[in-house]
Amino acid sequence: MSGTFPDDQHDLLEDVAKRLHQIGIRYFVTGSQASTLYGEPRFTLDIDIVIELAKENVSQLIELFRSDEFYRSESEVSDAVER
Repeated sequence: MSGTFPDDQHDLLEDVAKRLHQIGIRYFVTGSQASTLYGEPRFTLDIDIVIELAKENVSQLIELFRSDEFYRSESEVSDAVER
């Protein structure tokens, strides 16, 4: 399924992107994933995604990423949006 990513990372990134698209949240991928796509492989096992999130979308984002699949904290997300 993937070009240069391990399948599990590619699948996870694809899943997260689809969820963000569902609720219209803008994002970009950075870090090793972006670096690898541009031809400079870095072998870390993380995915760095920056999102543009408005205060009124926090609950929607939390609902979209269920706690049985992802670690997320509504209070920490709200705090980050405030800052």
